[in-house]
Amino acid sequence: MRIDPLIEKRTPRMTGPEKAAWLLAVTVLCAGWWLGHWRAGLIDAERRESLLRQAVHIAGTLPPALVRELSFTEADRGTPAFEFLRRQMTALGAHVPRQGVYSMALRQGQLLFGPEDYPQDDPMASPPGTIYREPSPEDTAIFATGKPVTFGPVTDEYGTFVCALAPVLDPDSGEVLMVVGIDALAQEREAQIDRARHRPMIGSAILSAAVAIGVGTVRWRKRRGREGDAVAATPSADRVDRHNAVPGSAGRTSTAILIGMGILAVVFLCVVLLQTWHWTQAHVRQMADGQARWAVEFDVALRDYVGRHVRPEMERQLGEEAFMPETMSTSFIARSVFDKVRESSPDALLRFASINPRNPVNRATPAEEALIRYFEQHPEAERWSGTMAFFEQGETYYVCAIPRRFEPSCLRCHGRPEDAPRALVERYGPVAGFGGSVGAVSLDLAAVPIGTAHAAAGARIWRHMLIALALCLLFLGGIAVLIRVDLMQRGRAEKSLRESEQRLASILQGSPIPTFIIDRSHRVIHWNRAMERLSGIPAGEILGTTEHWRAFYPSERPCLADLLVDEAVEHLARWYPEGCSKSDLVDEAYEAAAFFSDRQGHRLWLQFTAALIRDSQGRIVGATETLQDMTDRKRTEQKQMELLERLAAINRELRDFAYVVSHDLKAPLRAIKNLSDWLAADYQDQLDAQGKETLQLLGNRVDRMHDLIDGVLQYSRVGRAEGAPAPLALDRLLPELVADLDVPAHISIHIETDLPTVAADATRIRQVFQNLLSNAIKYLDKPQGRIAIACGADGAFWRFSVSDNGPGIERKHFERIFQLFQTLAPRDDRESTGVGLTIAKKIVEMYGGRIWVESEVGQGSIFFFTLPQARAQAAPETLQTCAAG
Repeated sequence: MRIDPLIEKRTPRMTGPEKAAWLLAVTVLCAGWWLGHWRAGLIDAERRESLLRQAVHIAGTLPPALVRELSFTEADRGTPAFEFLRRQMTALGAHVPRQGVYSMALRQGQLLFGPEDYPQDDPMASPPGTIYREPSPEDTAIFATGKPVTFGPVTDEYGTFVCALAPVLDPDSGEVLMVVGIDALAQEREAQIDRARHRPMIGSAILSAAVAIGVGTVRWRKRRGREGDAVAATPSADRVDRHNAVPGSAGRTSTAILIGMGILAVVFLCVVLLQTWHWTQAHVRQMADGQARWAVEFDVALRDYVGRHVRPEMERQLGEEAFMPETMSTSFIARSVFDKVRESSPDALLRFASINPRNPVNRATPAEEALIRYFEQHPEAERWSGTMAFFEQGETYYVCAIPRRFEPSCLRCHGRPEDAPRALVERYGPVAGFGGSVGAVSLDLAAVPIGTAHAAAGARIWRHMLIALALCLLFLGGIAVLIRVDLMQRGRAEKSLRESEQRLASILQGSPIPTFIIDRSHRVIHWNRAMERLSGIPAGEILGTTEHWRAFYPSERPCLADLLVDEAVEHLARWYPEGCSKSDLVDEAYEAAAFFSDRQGHRLWLQFTAALIRDSQGRIVGATETLQDMTDRKRTEQKQMELLERLAAINRELRDFAYVVSHDLKAPLRAIKNLSDWLAADYQDQLDAQGKETLQLLGNRVDRMHDLIDGVLQYSRVGRAEGAPAPLALDRLLPELVADLDVPAHISIHIETDLPTVAADATRIRQVFQNLLSNAIKYLDKPQGRIAIACGADGAFWRFSVSDNGPGIERKHFERIFQLFQTLAPRDDRESTGVGLTIAKKIVEMYGGRIWVESEVGQGSIFFFTLPQARAQAAPETLQTCAAG
């Protein structure tokens, strides 16, 4: 095969240095990928190890004696042991950012939650005794192994987390009393790991791209230079556009200038960046050191003054057994003053770290414990300054710490509890803060955050330098781009046009929607693959013809697209009697639906949508038509209509049955009632006491049966459209209702708030309030009964409440009382049909609300229900259907 010498010159072979550069680019890319994955794994392991160390540290601070006092039930809440452990976990959890600290115990094969640092209103909070319903195997295995463990990500009912567990062991038996857990959100950890993984990858990709661009630029310059030489040597060179010809020497010179300017710009930017970064770090550290030193010196001076002058005077005035932390505790006073100062510097910290603090907030973190050990090993040390993170992966602080060593006078409050002021022991208990010895070290520590300042400074520096670098590169790139923009503009436009045409054709051909297009002469110019599958006719057989009707009809007739092309819209109803309408989504488009038979003899429901195609002058040049198989939807609609008809028939049968049964049952009941009354009247002198009691019992049972039948009738009527919803003023309805009730003299009914106007049927709402009030009156057992009605907004609903001070209801009966014929008291004690609350529940739910009860035995009950604040008028048929369901 012969090669044109000119072409060979235009495509120079790759040289050795160019091959080495390409190999370097590939190597850097692979190395970046490997380094990213290695760094991600390393950071993941470090995060897990840090999480585990934090869990072990927190578990080690919890006294086993207090853990033994926990029952891991709701009864723990408020007990001294529970509150102490919760405060301890909350204090230490404050140094675990964006993570939660909790505890669990194993009881009868189930994991139960105990103290935790979540606030009670936090969605992640679990009250003591809550069962962990989706534990992992590691959650239960630790109770057997007794060894700390980290695992995850795992998903449970609370979310997806990476978990660390550490046991609290019985010092005598080694039994696992409780497990302390820390959960870190898996999503945030994955984001950190992804950032660690992607940075090396992105850096290597940028470097590889830079190498590739450099090699490509050099080769392009070489090719342009050789083309210029060839053009200069060609006799017809005068026919070539001189503006497009770039001599080889000029091209090489331009490349060298661009590379040199780029290198100088990068070096300059790097020098400025390093110098600025060094100055910023030194300035941040100097400022933080001054603030921390001032804060800790002020703290020490304040505490010494209180200890030498204020507390002795208070002890002389109040006595040795008195203790008021607001005026006698040096740490309490110093913290109170500093908390006021922190209003202007909320990120600064003042801590009084101790191994056994009286206040759990002062419990030393691992880093503070290491600093305490340093001062214990170096009695001569009077101060320590430096950077410290209270917990790993947490905020970095500049710290100034001064040791506070126990003297004999300190043991009065930190030695034995029996030696301490009685008021101090009563306030803080006999455990926390005691057991100290002479020489024991605690810390006065002031900390100023510098991690955020460093990060912010670094981000600002990098942003400024990146902007400068981008401007520099933009300037250099603009020079290079302007050289060839004129040559490339025409080719780029032609290429873009070809790509647009190919892309449009590919979209139409690959569309899953059956589509065909006809021109002004009704010839098919497009027939996509989906159309081939639906019709069974290949595109090669139909393109260029006017026989697209074959896909649908046995004989020739116009399709929807044909009628639009001919502008014969008035004939649509003739050819599509099932219905045809203008599309609401597409201009000049129409939709129709009809039955069709495919080639296998199946019946199909197809929906057609056809739209006109116009040129730039607005003339019709064709039409496009799409099809959709609606067979399944039509079948579903037909089944739905059949089910609705059956449901309406069942409703009618149930209503008729209820009336017939009630009428048939009431006749014999009346006869029995009359017979018992006659017997009691005619044989009054002949009946003994037992006989009279039996006849009276018979009459009561007949009355009860009569009430039950009436209750069933009332329940069956709920939901039928007996009255359309209308504005109903409850401020007028409720007083009238209360006046109609037979309220005993010892019971008072009070409406606590103004009641709103709702859109509802007055009879139905009256039934709801009447049943709730009658129920409260019937069961009130207090000498002075109180019933209150209140209302408040609850989102888009009104929330009503009817409260009483009656006997209350056990929690296990909360659902049962709303069931039909269910009563809590024996009917012989209090006559009740068990229908009233069921009717109230059905009416409230019919209007889209809900009803529930809250109660404590012996304290009374509160029945709540909600109604919409604004309700549209509902059709009677809708209400009737809902009631039947």
